[in-house]
Amino acid sequence: MAMPRRNAPFALVQASLMLGHVLVLFNAAVYVAAIPKAAGALGVASSFGTWAQTYFMMGWALSVPLTSWLAKKFGRARILLAGLAGFLLASAICARAPEFPGFLLGRILLGFPSGLVLLLSQNIALSRWPPEKKLTGVSLWGMAALAPLTLGGMVGGWITDELGWRWLFYLNLAVGGMVAFMVTTLLDMEKETRPAWRFDKIGYGLLVIVMAGTHTLLNLGNDWDWWRSDLLVGVASITVVALLYWWIWELGTPYPAVDLRLLRQRNFLIGVTCLAVGFFFIQGLFSFLIVRLQLIFDYSTWLAGLVFVPLLLAKPMIAFTHRLMRNIDLRLLISLDLLGFALVFSWIGRFDRDAWLDQLFWPLCLEGLCLGVFFAPLTALILAGVPPRYHPRVLEQANVLRIAAGSWGISSMGVIAYQRSGFHRVNLVDQFTLADPRSQALLDKFTQAGFSPAAAQTQLEKTVAHRASILGFDDAFLLAAMVFVGLAVLAWLADPVHLPVRLDLRRKIRMLWEEKQLEEP
Repeated sequence: MAMPRRNAPFALVQASLMLGHVLVLFNAAVYVAAIPKAAGALGVASSFGTWAQTYFMMGWALSVPLTSWLAKKFGRARILLAGLAGFLLASAICARAPEFPGFLLGRILLGFPSGLVLLLSQNIALSRWPPEKKLTGVSLWGMAALAPLTLGGMVGGWITDELGWRWLFYLNLAVGGMVAFMVTTLLDMEKETRPAWRFDKIGYGLLVIVMAGTHTLLNLGNDWDWWRSDLLVGVASITVVALLYWWIWELGTPYPAVDLRLLRQRNFLIGVTCLAVGFFFIQGLFSFLIVRLQLIFDYSTWLAGLVFVPLLLAKPMIAFTHRLMRNIDLRLLISLDLLGFALVFSWIGRFDRDAWLDQLFWPLCLEGLCLGVFFAPLTALILAGVPPRYHPRVLEQANVLRIAAGSWGISSMGVIAYQRSGFHRVNLVDQFTLADPRSQALLDKFTQAGFSPAAAQTQLEKTVAHRASILGFDDAFLLAAMVFVGLAVLAWLADPVHLPVRLDLRRKIRMLWEEKQLEEP
């Protein structure tokens, strides 16, 4: 166990660990707002800039199965310090990278240690709270963890506009270095112990191949024309073979890196499906919206981040959700929440070129309320019928799938919008012919504005392309709305789950702790 050094102030230990925890969460959120400017400065398209976020989250997901094993073998404080060192090194690479390949390498390297710091800082800190005050500790950490998700885009946008995108990583070095110093000073490095289980190296290696392969396909597909590329065909073949072998291996090995046997339990299967698929769209559309607001609707980086401040409504909604969970069937609560998300995405999916901050405010307020309901009932559904001693393992498995789904969602939203934009552009070109009165009216407007006939025709083509981009943007949200309606129906296939009306302190602490494991962005 990671013990504070003798005479180390409790508040200082908690503050240093929480600072590291929040730093990692902010790092996951602030870069999203900076994608267009960072990509432009590095001489690549915005779609390339998105790679840096998807591979970052891939590294984050891959850290989850290893964290417990590494902490058991080498000690929690040692691995936390190693994670901070890796975080600082990767941040330095990102801050100083002159070209995109070096920056992408830095972001890939940043993801894995970020996951270690995130999990272990919270674990060590909460283990130090006395039993009678642990409920307060869990609540405080939950409040701190929400801020990066809701404010990260705005903070990242302000830093990018005022200081430049590289300062996102220079600040990592300053704050992360201070956290590392405080951890080294305040915590004893516990002795090594032997792990209680044999780590599944083969299953983990296959998981790395599967995740790297799928991300490569999603990131390169639009630019390399999918199956017309020999490279992508080769990557797809390797990924499919690795996926099949991984599935068979994980079902047969006694200590799997990802325990797929849990999928045989009805409530786990349905709960983790709603969690992973839901987070696929929530995380994917969060990143997609903040980038597209800049590229399509000409928002500034700071303003695009400011849009998401209404998500702060999630936190007060969580307390209300805990009361609801004790009075109604969890399937009803989950279903209504998923339908709320469907309404949000269909609402946003109807926006046009005139969309502005006030039009996004109300649907994002509703999304904040839905986000406050999303995790708690799904956590309870996933754990229903599982003995408490197995809860950490079950939550770890759900977390791997959730984070992986979120990383795939970021790539997939761009793919969906690109494909649908092409579809709409063909239809619009067919409609806006020279014989069409609307086309002639637009050409006349351009001509009256001073454009030559050739320039007016070019401007018309740009207008059609822009309109197609907006329609592709809308389709990504409308697809999400339809999927969430399907998930709302799926929730009713789970077995009924009712929580006790009254919870003792120990049960309440455990519920908050378990919910906290699945709340990180």
